[in-house]
Order: sequence, then structure tokens, then C-alpha cells
Amino acid sequence: MRRVIGHLGNELRLAWYLRRRYWFESVLGVTVLVTMFCALLYALMTVGGKSLASGALDTTIVGFVLWQFAIVSYSSASNDIAEETRQRTVEQLVIVPLPLAGLLAARAAIHLLAGAGVLVAGFLLVGWVADGRLQFSLADVLLPVLLASPSLMGIGYVVAGVLLLAKKLEIAHGLMYFALISLVALPAYPVNPFSLLPYALGAATAKAAAVGVDVPATVHVMIAANSAAYLLAGLVAFSWMERRARRLGLLGHW
Repeated sequence: MRRVIGHLGNELRLAWYLRRRYWFESVLGVTVLVTMFCALLYALMTVGGKSLASGALDTTIVGFVLWQFAIVSYSSASNDIAEETRQRTVEQLVIVPLPLAGLLAARAAIHLLAGAGVLVAGFLLVGWVADGRLQFSLADVLLPVLLASPSLMGIGYVVAGVLLLAKKLEIAHGLMYFALISLVALPAYPVNPFSLLPYALGAATAKAAAVGVDVPATVHVMIAANSAAYLLAGLVAFSWMERRARRLGLLGHW
């Protein structure tokens, strides 16, 4: 346990040093995110003929925030492997005391912590844009999203494993960002076949809670079970592909 905490502290310091060293990129990323949000509102109001005062855009705005958090949850493992592969440092990672999957999990925890902060700020922004029309409890909206995020981490582990074997699949990796839009937009609440997909039920439940729907506790249990299943499947698939990449000698190749 002490070893895990030590690695987590090291990764946290590394993340802080990188953010401080490349602060301009961090500021630019926030600027791009805010610009995307404003562009979405402008497009919906001008092309769709909708207004903020009508409340017709409220769930769409909530969906945008959920999509951003989905990207953080999914990319926490896959982006790390893609970056380490580009730098040809994957072999160095596999010799640390922690298993590679455990090291990625430590980094994912840091990414999710930062993403949760952005998620809270996003929902506060939604409440301001909606001018008080969305009278939701922040805890009720956050709970299903946080419970659903490990399911996307599982998908990220699968993609990370594929990237270990087939290095130049980053286009397919990038296409996942668009697939996440569908998962956020699916009407998975009340529970239906769409609820079996990763993150879909959590996102739909959060949107329902944002408009005042009273969500039963059993739904939260289903979201947690769905996340656990996808995360476990992702870890098993990643471990198998990592072992295969080692046997084939692909870890240090591009």
C-alpha cells in the first residue's frame, strides 16, 4: 500500500510540474473549451432558432459538460499509452515496481480528480447560463456521472492495449471522442437496452436529475455494476494485450 501511495505522490508531482512548465498550453486548453461551449450555444440559437430563456437548450448544455468529463474518463489510460509510445518510453514504464495497469490507474486517478473539478465548475456554469431554471442538487447530478466514469476507463484500457500492439491506430483512438457524443446523447434513462452501454445510463441519469427527476437508488446500483463490469473487462483485455506485446517485443517499437 505504501508503494502505491508513493507512486501516486510521484505522479501527482509530475503532473504538477508539467502543468507549471507548460502553463500556456493549460490556459490555451481552457480557452478552447470555453470557446467550444460558446460556439455550441451560438450555433443552437442561430441555426436551431432556440433561445436560452425558453429552457430548450438546458439539457444540451448539461450534455456538453458530461461529454467533456467522458473524454477525461476515457482518455486517462489511452492517451498515456499513445504519448509514451510516441516518445518510445513504454519499456521504461514496465520496469517500475507497479504493474503497467496499476501505473496507468494512478495517473487515471489524478486525471479524474482534475476532471471532477472541471465537472463541478461546468455544472456551476450551466446553472448560471440557465439563469436558475435548473434547480438541481449538485450531488444528485455528480453521483451518477462519477459512478459511470470507470466504465469509460475500461474502454480506455482496451484502446491502450490495442495501441501497444498496433502503434499507428491513433485515428481510431481519436474517433472514440465522437463515439462518446453518442453515449452521452442516448436516451438510456429510464433503464432500457441502451443502459447496457458504458457511461450511457450515468449520463442520462445525470441529465434527468438536472431537470428535477427523482432517481431511485437502484439506478445508481446499476450504474456502479455496469462500470465495474466494463472496468474489469478492460483490465483483463489490457493485461492480455500487454503480455502479448512483451512476447512479440513490440513495447519499444513504433
